[in-house]
Amino acid sequence: MYDRTRTGRSRVALPLFLVAGLAGAFVSGAAWAADAKLDEANASAAKAIALLKSAQPSTVAEVEAHRKKAIDLITRAQGEILKAKGE
Repeated sequence: MYDRTRTGRSRVALPLFLVAGLAGAFVSGAAWAADAKLDEANASAAKAIALLKSAQPSTVAEVEAHRKKAIDLITRAQGEILKAKGE
């Protein structure tokens, strides 16, 4: 026999599952895009540290102190980037 209540439920459930699936795909896509940007930021920080370390040391103590402080701060920023990625 034809069960009208069962048919009605499947008509409601299908759009709900589709909406939930699309929402899940959107969230995972956004997370992937954010991950790519975090990877790019981490690579830029690594390049900045390498450039600062390869720079010729200054004879002026104050300039050298600022260079070392910049390396320290960028290294700390890299740690925050890794925390944001969940690593």
